[in-house]
Amino acid sequence: MSYRAAALALVFGLVAVLLWRHELFTVQRPGDAPRDLVAKAAPQRHDAFVDAVLPAVPIGMRRLRAGDGVMLIHYWAPWQDEAFSQALALDSLRRSPGLETLRIEVVCFDPFPSVARYIARHRLALPVLLDLRSELRSGLPCPSLPFTYVVDAAGRIAIAQPGRVDWLSAGTRRTLTQLLKEQAPKEQDEPQRQSPARGGNTRSHAGGFVAHRKPVLAPGHDDAARHQVHRRNGDRQAVDARRPSLEVAVRHDDE
Repeated sequence: MSYRAAALALVFGLVAVLLWRHELFTVQRPGDAPRDLVAKAAPQRHDAFVDAVLPAVPIGMRRLRAGDGVMLIHYWAPWQDEAFSQALALDSLRRSPGLETLRIEVVCFDPFPSVARYIARHRLALPVLLDLRSELRSGLPCPSLPFTYVVDAAGRIAIAQPGRVDWLSAGTRRTLTQLLKEQAPKEQDEPQRQSPARGGNTRSHAGGFVAHRKPVLAPGHDDAARHQVHRRNGDRQAVDARRPSLEVAVRHDDE
């Protein structure tokens, strides 16, 4: 082998090693205990650039976008330490009272077949999203496994925490509940108030017009005294049904 060929082989080998290391993740040591989630203060939070559509296991597609409510994203792998217990605790957390509006997403980087087999074998009810093309990692990096982000209602990163989490602890629940309370209450449309006017169109409290129903005559009322009410542009016009008969009677008297 010539010197030039040996140099090219060495360069290709180094590039391959760098690419291989780039695909690896730093994994939490088994001895580290799970911790409570701790949120950053509001002034310390930065915007999260998240807008990705990921396939879900066992089926479906889900969109993750910052600003669509409080969202918890947990980077997870089926081969990590205590993978099943962490996923099971997350499934229990999303069913906890007071946290129903919290969106919880578990994200994995392993291929679909292995993740599908793991979910079926352990009968996990929590869906797992696959970020195989780094669509989510481009905005929310995963420096180690496991890793947890919580994006607040304003689209900012409130939590970026490595390692396993004590999902069912009082501290974690308190932190997540506080983040949910930070959401601005939705403005409710003020109901339109209709005044009981006798006829025509009247202006409502909201600025529009409210059309009132036509008057209903009581049963047994004299048909000759009925009035036909016409409404157009808010005007009320009454036509007396007895007018033709009265005009005929006047003509006979004149004759």
